[in-house]
This record gives sequence, structure tokens and C-alpha cells, in this order.
Amino acid sequence: MVTGLPSTADRVHTSRMTIVQPDELPCLIVYSAHEQNSPGSLDGLQSRTLQLIVDAYARARLDLEDELDGICAEVESVVVLSSPISGLVKWIRLSETSIQLGGEGDSAMGMARMRFTVNYYTEEGFPEAAV
Repeated sequence: MVTGLPSTADRVHTSRMTIVQPDELPCLIVYSAHEQNSPGSLDGLQSRTLQLIVDAYARARLDLEDELDGICAEVESVVVLSSPISGLVKWIRLSETSIQLGGEGDSAMGMARMRFTVNYYTEEGFPEAAV
């Protein structure tokens, strides 16, 4: 979904357990935080709301906030407007973005966490078959 962006290229990981190395920056980590399900309707459809997290990491420098803002703009455009999964979901919205700074010396970096809310439907009893 977010592989190939100008800022992060193919430096995209899909596990929150990934340990980011300074020589891999900037990069993204994409994962889901939690999912909430609504009871099935009469037509057998179940509404699901997923929290999708995209963490953007960049090396700490004077223009760190600008770099993270640029990465976030690229991610938001792809996820919300032109995502290949958009045909499977009813809607995707950016819920929140927060920025953190950490590390020291050569390992200092910043991270922007983008929280997206994704709503989609499945047939009740078939959680991997979006409709």
C-alpha cells in the first residue's frame, strides 16, 4: 500500500517488532493496533472498524519536522485517496498524527505516528472475506 513513496521507497516494514536502524532511514512501519466488530445484520454482513498505524521514522536533523510532515503527507494521500485496498473498504480516515523524538548521537531519530480508522464489511463467520 505505501511501498514506493518518494521519501521512503521500499523501506516499509509490516511488523511493530521491527527494530529501526539509522542506516534504514527514512522508513515506515505499518501494522494494525486493534479491530472492533459490530454484530451481524439481517443480511449476514458484519461491520468492522480497524485501527491502522503507520509509523514514519526519520533521522534527527534540523529539518526533521519538515521531513516527517512530508512523509506524512505522502502516506495520507496514498492511504486515503489512492490505496489499492480502497475497493474493499467503505471508508478510511486519518484520526490522529503525533510526533516523538528520541535517541542520542548517530541513533537520534524522530517518529510520526499516523492513526487511520478503516471501516469495512465481511460476511459473518468469514473474517478474511471483505465484501
